[in-house]
Amino acid sequence: MRRSIALASLFVILTVAANAQTRVGTAAGACGRECLRGFVTQYLDAMVSHNPKAIPTVPTARFTEDTKTLPLGEGLWKGASKIRSYRQDFLDVREGEAASFVIVEESGTPVMLALRLKIENKKIIEIETMVTRSKAEGALFDIENLTTPHAAMNVVPDASQRMSRAELIRIAEIYPVGLKVGGNFDAVEAIIDFDKAIRDPEHPTKVRQEYDSGDHVHPSAAGYKAMADLIPLRLLGGKQKPK
Repeated sequence: MRRSIALASLFVILTVAANAQTRVGTAAGACGRECLRGFVTQYLDAMVSHNPKAIPTVPTARFTEDTKTLPLGEGLWKGASKIRSYRQDFLDVREGEAASFVIVEESGTPVMLALRLKIENKKIIEIETMVTRSKAEGALFDIENLTTPHAAMNVVPDASQRMSRAELIRIAEIYPVGLKVGGNFDAVEAIIDFDKAIRDPEHPTKVRQEYDSGDHVHPSAAGYKAMADLIPLRLLGGKQKPK
């Protein structure tokens, strides 16, 4: 699994974790779910109109694309020409963060955008993006299959089905901790084949049914847990649990 998909998945896990816990109560933050969703919409509209001044940012706002810090308006902003119908938002009221998977056309060619916005006092203070333009950049890149979000991605689970926020964040944080051991994504991937763990062997561009979030591309919480469970605890300085 390539770097862009891996990092995008990580911050989506974090926002899903928060999302699961904030559906049942409103946090003290001034920006609720629809407020956060509106910031994503503003960002996307400004990007395709090539007008970074159209979004409310603080003077110190940081913008990154594929981990590189850029002036806002560079990168995908230069070639973005259309927002397609696929958009899956992940909203964390407690932390004031909005993330989204969106299919964007760049000079007429579809690309997968993973976006995270950090909102404070109704202004954007952080913008993190990852752009996947081909299967070479993302193993689970079946972009034409992404037309509308699957209904299962927006089901509100009952309390008995939800993992705790802390547990989901713990799972998400295992991967970057592993990077500290391996030094880079290639080193970690040489030890652990996350893609193999969740890929459907009969349909290599899709996720196995038991780990499918519902859109055949993104893993469910069970899928992310299966990926996290592959990491030997010895790499993290811990002891492996007996099976």
